[in-house]
Amino acid sequence: ASVRELGIGDDHDGILVPGRLGLDPEVGAVALEVLGLYDEAAQINVTPDRGYCFSLRGVAREYAHATGTVFTDPAAGVAVAEAAGEGYPVRIEDAAPIYGKPGCDRFVARTVRGVDPTRPTPPWMSSRLRLAGIRSISLVVDISNYVMLELGQPLHFYVLDKLQGSIVVRRARPGETLKTLDDKVRRLDPQDLLITDDSGAIGIAGVMGGAATEVSDGTVNVLIEAAHFEEVSIARSRRRPKLPSEASKRFERGVDWQVADEAAQRAVDLLVELAGGTADAAATDTGTAPEPV
Repeated sequence: ASVRELGIGDDHDGILVPGRLGLDPEVGAVALEVLGLYDEAAQINVTPDRGYCFSLRGVAREYAHATGTVFTDPAAGVAVAEAAGEGYPVRIEDAAPIYGKPGCDRFVARTVRGVDPTRPTPPWMSSRLRLAGIRSISLVVDISNYVMLELGQPLHFYVLDKLQGSIVVRRARPGETLKTLDDKVRRLDPQDLLITDDSGAIGIAGVMGGAATEVSDGTVNVLIEAAHFEEVSIARSRRRPKLPSEASKRFERGVDWQVADEAAQRAVDLLVELAGGTADAAATDTGTAPEPV
């Protein structure tokens, strides 16, 4: 059967051969186990005040509190590498904070080079994404979505070679526009928080990235963004143009400020392990911890 016929992707070029996926099963092994295709999932309704339950980490914590079960934090198992120097340059320049709170108070950036864009997404990952209602697109994009579902931290991946100069997080300027990933040109509002470089806007922070730096099938060098954005700012930027996204759904309900490092490292580890990339030793962590409530 092909990948499409098995329901784990859109490839319909031919019969799926385990060797293409880096698998070497024994003769007689159960195919469903080898390909990770057992469709067993629990469906839950997440209330607005439980946004952290849009992740495996959040659901596990909620279950532990409700039942008295020991909570094993998946983020605690991620060994964050000590940075050897400052990574890609990032500045936060929010001149119009909402309710006195900055729109972005943390921006972690990591770089992985030499990714092999031809490698397929492992069946276990595409299957888990599918069960969560997310379509498998490509290995690099799938890793971004997988970490978000696992730890609750939305990530954004940029094509490193398409970035021009430093990344600056700032509010939109009058008349500024952005072509988003859905190929629509958006007129931006001065209250919109943007991710920009020397070329202008390259993404609406916490909502949707821009088409100019979009990861594609030919992406080799990747810059990973794991940032923390203020809830009201993201909600307004999402609702104004009616632009829902998996990232904004989480940010406008609140994301753990402290998990950005672990999420970025988890993405780095998966890109190295599954896509054959090499991680830069340098890293960027810009921002200050929020005041305790």
